[in-house]
Amino acid sequence: MERIGRYEIESELGRGAMGVVYRASDPVIGRTVAITTSRLGGIDTEAERAKLREGLFREARAAGILSHPHITTIYDMGQAGDMAFIAMEYVPGETLEHVLATEGELSKERIAPVLAETAEALDFAHLKGIIHRDVKPGNIMLHEMGVVKIADFGVAKGVSQDTTHPGIVMGTPSYMSPEQIESRLLDGRSDQFALAVVAYELLTGEKPFSSDTMAGLVFRILRDQPAAPSRLNRTLDERVDAAILKALSKTPGARFPSCAAFVTALTEALFLRPGWQPQARGVSDDLPTLVQGVPAQDEPAVVEPAVAEPAPAIPAPQPVVRPRARRADEPEESGRWKIAAGAVLGVAAVVLAVLRPWQPSSQPEPEPPPIVKSQAPAKPPEPPKPSPLAPAPVTPVPQPKPESPPPANRDPAEPESALVQFTSSPAGAKVTVEGWAESCVTPCSMELGGGRRVIRFSLSGYRPGQAIVEVPGETSVNVNLDAAGGTLIVKTNPPGARILIDGQLRPETTPAMIVLPAGKHRIAVRREGSQDETQDVEIKDRVISNLEINWPQQ
Repeated sequence: MERIGRYEIESELGRGAMGVVYRASDPVIGRTVAITTSRLGGIDTEAERAKLREGLFREARAAGILSHPHITTIYDMGQAGDMAFIAMEYVPGETLEHVLATEGELSKERIAPVLAETAEALDFAHLKGIIHRDVKPGNIMLHEMGVVKIADFGVAKGVSQDTTHPGIVMGTPSYMSPEQIESRLLDGRSDQFALAVVAYELLTGEKPFSSDTMAGLVFRILRDQPAAPSRLNRTLDERVDAAILKALSKTPGARFPSCAAFVTALTEALFLRPGWQPQARGVSDDLPTLVQGVPAQDEPAVVEPAVAEPAPAIPAPQPVVRPRARRADEPEESGRWKIAAGAVLGVAAVVLAVLRPWQPSSQPEPEPPPIVKSQAPAKPPEPPKPSPLAPAPVTPVPQPKPESPPPANRDPAEPESALVQFTSSPAGAKVTVEGWAESCVTPCSMELGGGRRVIRFSLSGYRPGQAIVEVPGETSVNVNLDAAGGTLIVKTNPPGARILIDGQLRPETTPAMIVLPAGKHRIAVRREGSQDETQDVEIKDRVISNLEINWPQQ
């Protein structure tokens, strides 16, 4: 093929289930474009051809209203013979999926900028009423200049539109949110779920939900809790777990209010864990098997016939596990199961309908027997029961009550007080007590009245700390204060520039993500043969800031 419409084909960029993507040139304007095509000639009916054409053009209409530096620009769309096509911005570079497939992982320095720019673009689209619905590494383009571009709004749709047909779930299964699988009403938090799957994969090398079958994958997304990222990547900690697992919540209301809020929380958690490192794909295969909400279903426990017999019946057809000695005598069964597996994939909508009544109790490894055994030793030995001949009034023991101090001995007007000592790390924090006029600077002590007291610590350059004590029971309070800081992403065109912050040369080169204390900083970007570009940047606590410098082409 040499031409599509007015565009001259230069090379093939890739093939997918729906068509071919070409690199082409526009002879009218003289620019390079990417052409996404979809053949309509092989479709049997005009209605199906119209449906496919509308799906392709919906991408153009959705992305066409999104003018953003991190979203691919749509230039044109049309039909040439039996082929529908879209001409869009050509992004020189690779997809995130290609980088992960060839290099195994994304560098530590690039993870936060890639996630932050993707989140920024998605939030912009959400404000315009557009949900991407297919966020995945294959649709995140990494421009050779270091800029992220989100591509393929082919399944995108407006919030108010209703283009979903019964039995059809659009998107890539491994990255789909529970509400998208169930064809419920979507908002931007569905894209946030997918972005969290991408983040999970970048940090651990694994997807949070996986299965050998489509039915198993759908079940895990709808019902299972994923393993904490720190279980797969030991350089992470519980703060990273909390950020990612919140964005992977089953219900949208439990997630972050925006994609940017999620990435900010994750970036902050990574900043507080300086030694973290991303993990390449496949590394976790060498780790011990982890429990992901339910016992691993691939374990050979079904070899015991006694386990299979009492298992509750399930409405959906289930494969019967036979003793291994009989499989060699019945080779034709393997063929039958392959046919059955194909049938399951062909009726995905039916599988989804059947999954709704499933409950964790239908899982193949019932929990009650081992739980009872493990809990039995933990119970303290029961005291010997009183003889049935003993008088019944002797059994209750009301004696301890008189031994405790009578309530009348305490005067509410004059509660007990105690000297409470306060320390903080670092020292020098101001200590105030709610409802108390007195204050001090750590390390220090104050005489406080009895009762529940709320203690607050404040120190310039650090986030406020708080503690609650019961006086006089607790007389010592220590608080570790976290430094207030934000993230600065520095990008230049072309990349590779050196960075100076407050006069100090940094080891990073652009593009770079740098965590800085909150406050004003002077940022200088240095490029050989050019004058330094200097700007003052205000870094706010828990906020990602961007600085972009474009030098004129020489």
